[in-house]
Amino acid sequence: MGKFTVAKELAKLTNFKIFHNHSVKDQVWNFFERGTLSDHKLSEEITFLIFKQIAEDRLSVILTNTHSADFVSKTGLTNMGLYKKINQIVKKRGGEVFHIQLIAEPRIILKRTVHPGRKTYKKLVDHNVMKQVLKEKDWFSPAKLKNNLIINNTKLAPKKVAGIIRQHFKLQYAAQN
Repeated sequence: MGKFTVAKELAKLTNFKIFHNHSVKDQVWNFFERGTLSDHKLSEEITFLIFKQIAEDRLSVILTNTHSADFVSKTGLTNMGLYKKINQIVKKRGGEVFHIQLIAEPRIILKRTVHPGRKTYKKLVDHNVMKQVLKEKDWFSPAKLKNNLIINNTKLAPKKVAGIIRQHFKLQYAAQN
């Protein structure tokens, strides 16, 4: 399974809250078409606002997001720019950010695309559209970030991946507010 499934397993091990990118995106898409300037602008602003509050309240959070080395939003923000801005927000308030980049073989990503759980959110569920998305952007190059752990989860169970993440970053069970 993918990012959100791994995030849920990691949350069980750490008691971290999950900031699932679709929690924001799905709300924005109720009003604005996917991929438009309004979509990107509002999604970014909401994400930064939420992370400011998360950092102020000193919450431990798992963020799910995809990484494309060549993605540029309609606002001009790249994925690296997004991560750097979140890092700045968190570090300014004394927190720390760890990045985990999950990658899987394209054939597995395509297989996962049709999983019924994806319909809970407005995730891409069309096999042919996903094929095109995989061709259009670079989803497999490593993000050049401090504290970036790259895991190929093609053949790993979500619980195993969560354990690898917890052990690598020495994450402890967090008492949340």
